[in-house]
Amino acid sequence: MKISISKKLLESILTKLQPFLEKRDLTEITSHIYMEAKNDLVMLKATDNEIGLIAKTDNVIVEYEGKITANGKKFLKIIQTLRDEDIILELIEDSLIIKQNKSKFSKISKNSKWDKKIIIKLYEFNTESKTYITCNRYP
Repeated sequence: MKISISKKLLESILTKLQPFLEKRDLTEITSHIYMEAKNDLVMLKATDNEIGLIAKTDNVIVEYEGKITANGKKFLKIIQTLRDEDIILELIEDSLIIKQNKSKFSKISKNSKWDKKIIIKLYEFNTESKTYITCNRYP
């Protein structure tokens, strides 16, 4: 996976996903954000197994498709340290590489098996920016 996305957009999405992550045990997969890049669209998902949130945007450049999970809290902290310019996210082996100009961060990501635990129903709506966020409560 390799994508280019604006820092402001990514930071906004990651901030909105934070309340939906597991906070007690950072080793749990539910403390991770699932990200998938496919067909010029990036989807990010978070859930604590009670309620979840999905964010999608096509305001990205997808060079290579792929999917990963990364610790949501650590991911956001790294993004917040960067300048308000485009960021490149690249998956190399099992590491998520976050690049911006001369800055480069590497973080370990988990396999994307988390996808099986996430929200079943997805309510979508369109906006002018074609970035949208949906929410679903588990039964």
